[in-house]
Formats: sequence, structure tokens, C-alpha cells
Amino acid sequence: MFCAQKITPNWMMPPRMATSTGRTSANSATPFLELRYLDAGDVDLGLAYDDIAPQLWLRAGGRGPIAPRLDAAGSPLPYVWTERYGVLFDEDRWRGFVADRPEAATTAFIVTYSPTVFAGIVAELPPSMDTVRLYDTYLSLFLPGRGRA
Repeated sequence: MFCAQKITPNWMMPPRMATSTGRTSANSATPFLELRYLDAGDVDLGLAYDDIAPQLWLRAGGRGPIAPRLDAAGSPLPYVWTERYGVLFDEDRWRGFVADRPEAATTAFIVTYSPTVFAGIVAELPPSMDTVRLYDTYLSLFLPGRGRA
């Protein structure tokens, strides 16, 4: 269950910790999340998105589905939108990301190292949209001795 864990303003969990979705309550659609350690190898290979996806979902308001990284066939998506938020994984696909934005979406997570690319994409989104830049190695922020403490 996701409790007793303080989320810092930049939405980073303590080193090597992330959430993963669990079952839902029998009486409601409230998801149960568990806090667990991430495998360093999975993080380095970029295979831990599903473990931090609930944190992005919470940052975007915690309503609706959690955005998946893979399509139904198991292939990585260049970007994904839910009705509340989106994640752009491939900065070269930003035009499709902007064009496919649902009207009700309020948050966009953009994975890029470049502040110039980030600013250019943000300029194409509505000014009221909450935009968050994630680095290509954003998953490494969840490992001890890496990223910001």
C-alpha cells in the first residue's frame, strides 16, 4: 500500500525505491500500491518504467489509468496519453505527442536531456499544461549515489 512515504516536490522517491501497482480494493477502484526496491540492472537497461509509472500518475493527479510504456503487442511506445497526462519517451516523435493530446490532459512528462528541445515542445502545448522534464536516465535517479539526493 502506498503510505508512510513522503513524496518530495520533484517527485523522486528515496534511493532505489519505487512503487508498483497491485490489486484494487474489492469495494472501489482505488489501487493499492506497494513500495519496493528496484533492481539496478533493470534501471540501467531502462526496464523499470512500470515501477515508477504510478509516481507519474500520482504527480498528474492520480485519476484515470496509469500510462503504459508498451503497446498491446509488447513494443515500446514513442509516447502515450491517458485522459489526464502523457509521457513522451522519444523526443523525435513530439509532433504526434502534441497532436494526440487529449483536451482534458493537464500534465505532460517529456523525456529529454536537452533544455532547448524541452522548451520547444512545451511551447507547442497549452500554457496551462503542467510540463515536467525527465532525463533519458530518469530511472537512475532511484539508485543510491546517482542523481540528486
